[in-house]
Amino acid sequence: MKKNLKFICYIFISILLLGVSFLLFQKGMNNYTQDIVSYNEESAIDYKVYLKENSYFDSPYLDENKVYITSLIDYIDIDFTYDFKFDSYRSGKYVYYIKGVMSANVSNTSKDYWQKSYDLLKTKEVKYNDLDKINFSENIKLDYQTYNDLLMKFKEEYKLAMDGVFKVILYVENYVESVAGYELKKTATTSLEVPLTKATIEVPIEINEINEKSELFSDLIYDESIIYVLFKILSAITLLIGLCLLGFSIFKIVRSLEKISSYNKELKKILKTYDGIIVNVSKLPNYNNANLIDVNSFNELLDAHAEIRQPISYLESHKHATFMLINGQVTWRYVLRDNVYEK
Repeated sequence: MKKNLKFICYIFISILLLGVSFLLFQKGMNNYTQDIVSYNEESAIDYKVYLKENSYFDSPYLDENKVYITSLIDYIDIDFTYDFKFDSYRSGKYVYYIKGVMSANVSNTSKDYWQKSYDLLKTKEVKYNDLDKINFSENIKLDYQTYNDLLMKFKEEYKLAMDGVFKVILYVENYVESVAGYELKKTATTSLEVPLTKATIEVPIEINEINEKSELFSDLIYDESIIYVLFKILSAITLLIGLCLLGFSIFKIVRSLEKISSYNKELKKILKTYDGIIVNVSKLPNYNNANLIDVNSFNELLDAHAEIRQPISYLESHKHATFMLINGQVTWRYVLRDNVYEK
């Protein structure tokens, strides 16, 4: 039993070594950093439809989400607002510009006959340093009649069954500085779409705004210091030692259990089979050492018993079963041992 306790301690030590190996491996592999930028991004679009001079409307403009008579529209006043909030103070730059895209669409489909782009606002670049928020606003006055007339002429000249739209798009590119000088790029678009080639704008002017909460991740930046290599080497060494010690301990315990089982099985068989000639004693009788004969098997002891017809004394102590047969000055002894234990 003491040996098994020793191997159980070995198993505990091997588990500790495997745990240390895992921790060392984690340290060896954790040789990188990554910058993560959490942000809230929002955009808003407001517009007013300004009218030509007329005797029907008292106000010079109409607010959003109305039905407009296209022949009375002078221009559309559009305000873009963009906000980008960081989780901490950051530096970098942002670039933005506004384009207009006019499209002649096949009626009731998304296919285009023709499309043309216009630069409504040239590219602007703004650098920022140690800010937790960036924002800007821009105003565009869309000359509605110019674009509407151009598309109406295209439609009438080629006798096309088509609809038209003019899309005003704000493009934003945000370059955030991160660790080791890397830049994290975040692009965004927000747009307003105005129907063309209609007597009245029956379809609402569509707005695509931004309301997003997310994160930017930098590339992994690795540290090639020798310390991380040492962590990996030590992890491999402790892993090997731990596995060997664990395997050795389990093997020894399994073997000991098998031997104990074999010992008990053999002892039970002897006691059951030869119960009539075996006497249980609390103490082995004295014998003359000069005439002690150790036999190698219980069968040899039985051979001696057949000649002298004396009972066989039996005592079990510390997983040793001792059988003794005494006849005058001669003692025969057979010891059934559990090999797991020392004599």
